[in-house]
Amino acid sequence: IEELEQGEVVLVSFDHEASSLPEIKPMAQAILRHCFSKNLKVISFALLAEGTAIGDEILRNVANEYDRKYGKDYVFLGFRPQYTAAILGLGEDLHRVFPE
Repeated sequence: IEELEQGEVVLVSFDHEASSLPEIKPMAQAILRHCFSKNLKVISFALLAEGTAIGDEILRNVANEYDRKYGKDYVFLGFRPQYTAAILGLGEDLHRVFPE
C-alpha cells in the first residue's frame, strides 16, 4: 500500500467466517483505512459465502468514515464459488470472473 500512487487499485478478498471476525475485522478495517487515506480505489469480493455479508458491511462502514462513494472509490463484487478457479481466473481477466 505504501508504494502505490493515489488512484491505483487494491484488490481485497473477504474470505473469513463469522467465528474469526474478532481477529480479522480489525485487520480488515486497518487495511481499508490505509487504502482510503491514500486515496486508493478498492475492489473487493468474497471467495467464501459467509464472507459476503461480512465483507460488504466492513467495506461500507470504513468507506463511510472517509466519505468514499460506491462505484467511484470502491466496489464489492460479491461471492464466487470454487475459490481456486476464481483466484486463477483473476490473474487472467477480472471481468470474466466477476462479469456483472
